[in-house]
Amino acid sequence: MPPLRSLLALAGPSLLFAACLVAGDDPPPPPAEPPPELAPAPPPETVDAAIAAFVEDAAAQASLRAELDTQAQALHTELAAHGPVEPGQARALLEGKVLERLSSWHAHREAGDFPVDAERLREQAIRWEAFRLSRYVSSGVLPKTYFGFFDEAWDTAAHEATMRETVGCTSAVINGWQAERGAPLRVTDAEIAVTFIAEGGALMLTTQQAHMNDLHPVLDVGLDDLASGLGDYQGLLEALDAGCGTDLGGTVLYSEPGVRPAGAMNDRLIAPEGQWAWLARNATFREGIVGTALMWIWEKEIAQRKLAAEERTPLHQRGLDEQFIIGSLVYNSGILHSERTARTIARFQTGQRVYDDSERNAHRRPRLNLLPPAGLLGELIGDGGIRRQPTSWLAAYHVLQRYGAWEGLRRFSDVFDEQGAYRERGG
Repeated sequence: MPPLRSLLALAGPSLLFAACLVAGDDPPPPPAEPPPELAPAPPPETVDAAIAAFVEDAAAQASLRAELDTQAQALHTELAAHGPVEPGQARALLEGKVLERLSSWHAHREAGDFPVDAERLREQAIRWEAFRLSRYVSSGVLPKTYFGFFDEAWDTAAHEATMRETVGCTSAVINGWQAERGAPLRVTDAEIAVTFIAEGGALMLTTQQAHMNDLHPVLDVGLDDLASGLGDYQGLLEALDAGCGTDLGGTVLYSEPGVRPAGAMNDRLIAPEGQWAWLARNATFREGIVGTALMWIWEKEIAQRKLAAEERTPLHQRGLDEQFIIGSLVYNSGILHSERTARTIARFQTGQRVYDDSERNAHRRPRLNLLPPAGLLGELIGDGGIRRQPTSWLAAYHVLQRYGAWEGLRRFSDVFDEQGAYRERGG
């Protein structure tokens, strides 16, 4: 015969509850009330309060305030080269941008794990914002902020780890391939990673995560000449696919002119001479990185040949910054620019020039949303506003956006070492 509890359970919950009381058992507890949601902490209203919100140690707080003083003084000196500005105005500008940065971090921290210590605050808030303001005025272009794509923290951590691993694989394969064929040029992790982020990877890691394994090689990651690069470097393509676990070669089909091969999508690609090329399928996230790496060395080799034709210093004999700038200019425009252009970009002294180029081409190109340095400084002093700056038709302007991010990562983070390689985690 079944036990009493089993029979009562069959009779229904009310009878079971009554039996529990008769048997002397405690009645089941009522459902717990859900805890009230805690209201998010309001953002800090002053720089001192913002610093204190992230750093508890009083000595560290004092050190950060002293750093803010130092950077404000240096910023005043740099801005004063472009027009009248008072020390108090320079400090107010810097404090405003630092507070904006820390308020953004505050919002991220309220939404989830977002680690910030005194060192990160000093480098990527105080020093970085001073750097951005001065370079915005002197170059005409606001450096992009890429730290969040490399810290392997918060909601994109897993994807950033995949990027790191894939970039490291591509640079090792490419440099080995270059050595085997006796070519002097090499690539760095920093070049590949920053180029990928600048050409579309930033969207893949933020607003387009749902489509990150369905990348159009041209529209999503800027690989306009992919078919040509794959055709020229078939041996490297095979080595990259084998070494990095991808099938980038499967994204492109080739045919005779006028023939559409079976399996081709509607998208025709720029092709080697005498051929047509077609997109066979979209690329995965990893394949987008591998494609960027292959096209980066392909474009650097083009720049190397153009430099040799003009009897200029070979690319491999230049510093990493010049290699990145010259390579990026060729990558984006196909044109080898003058030494003066590369130097002024490296020094962030292009403000008047990009403005003049914009005005000179206004009859056939949309004007760029900028002013000469004195005008940008006046706007900053007036309301602290920074102009919206979408990607433009002017190669120097376009490269400046990513070069600023490149310099930011090299100066204000420990992501890459002096040779442009990813540092060991925790190193």
